[in-house]
Amino acid sequence: MAQLDVEPKKDKNNDWWKWLLGILAAIIIIWVILENTGDDDDIIEDEPDPITAIEHNTLLTTPVFEV
Repeated sequence: MAQLDVEPKKDKNNDWWKWLLGILAAIIIIWVILENTGDDDDIIEDEPDPITAIEHNTLLTTPVFEV
């Protein structure tokens, strides 16, 4: 028969920090990708001002061109 080395079982309570580091790393990577790829949040400065009132032109009583 083969001789197998048996090691004592590790305590599983100290593995939570590995999960925490992995989640934080994933959040940071996703945040960096989103910050560097999208321009959807930029303000468009060439956008015209909204119309607040409409002016109506009235007809002149005297003709512009005289014959």
